[in-house]
Amino acid sequence: MDAFFASCEQLDHPELAGKPVGVTPVLAPSGCCIATSYAARAKGVKTGCRVSEAQRLCPEIEIVAARPYRYIQLHHQIMAAIDTVLPVSSVDSIDECWIQLLGDEREPARAEQLARDIKRAVHRDVGPIGCSVGIAPNRLLAKVAASYRKPDNLMTILRRELPGPLPRWSRRTCRGSTRASGVACGCTGSTPSRTSTAPRVRT
Repeated sequence: MDAFFASCEQLDHPELAGKPVGVTPVLAPSGCCIATSYAARAKGVKTGCRVSEAQRLCPEIEIVAARPYRYIQLHHQIMAAIDTVLPVSSVDSIDECWIQLLGDEREPARAEQLARDIKRAVHRDVGPIGCSVGIAPNRLLAKVAASYRKPDNLMTILRRELPGPLPRWSRRTCRGSTRASGVACGCTGSTPSRTSTAPRVRT
């Protein structure tokens, strides 16, 4: 998912949609922004920024208190929505999972259609929350694809295109990547018994 905690706050508080938002566990100038919306990032407010610095960089930023219980609720709703399209193979964090593709699901056109179906399911069952999807021959590359050109991205990396654009991408694009082991598709996300060589969807 894209800027997950900030997106959750914008989902629950529509008046914050499209605005600079910072989420912090401590509502104080010394607090730390554990998540920022893309509008805040455009003003230079990044995750890890102190609240006082965020307000200096972006005076109009809305600083809201973190609500971990609510983010967990929305996480489960998102996973359930994805499961209506394809079974989730692994949940890597509160805002990230991957899905293994089998058979004709591995055809690029079919995989991209399934990714669009996942994005629609999330919007239908949860609401207008950003969901980036990467499709690639393994989990690492799917992570890269899902992380590229956020928010609400859908990108496919085909094996025949490699190394293709990879040398142009910085290491920061791969930040937080899990081990490579198949194809992942990302949406902000098969079962473990499926073969490890099958493509995967990363969310």
